[in-house]
Parts: sequence; C-alpha cells; structure tokens
Amino acid sequence: MKISLTNGNLGDNVGRASYPELGCVADLFFTDVAGSTIRVQGRLIVNSYNDCVPATLDLTLRSSSSMDYVARSPGFAGSASAVLYR
Repeated sequence: MKISLTNGNLGDNVGRASYPELGCVADLFFTDVAGSTIRVQGRLIVNSYNDCVPATLDLTLRSSSSMDYVARSPGFAGSASAVLYR
C-alpha cells in the first residue's frame, strides 16, 4: 500500500491511496480531524479486479516517519489496521 497526502480543508481531495497487488487506487477526501488523527473517505478511481470497496481511513501521526492506519468499509464487520512508515 502507498498513501500520498497533502494539505487541504474539509471536503478537499488531500491525497491518494494505491494498493498495487489488488489493482486499486482511491482518491482521499478530508472529512474530519481530532487531535493528531485525520479521517479521509476513499473514492475508488481504479478497481482492476473488482476486489476493492470504498473505505474510511483514520490516520494518526506517531512520529515524523510513521502513522497508524485504520480502514473501515460500510457493510463489513471489523477493520484493517497497520503502522505505515515513510
């Protein structure tokens, strides 16, 4: 997975998430912020194998080189999580 982010205001497209092994790419729209956590809504722009679903991502800064990643999708129980490194 690769996530690219930029500055923006609520509602703005602030980045892109790509999942090369799944053939998925999503634009990320800024929806909320709380402390060091931002929430973005992914909107699929590439779904090569029809295996991808839109997700809401919570991204929490851990350090200047890492962040926590939590993804939730409507209709799916639970979440996916990881620590991402620059």
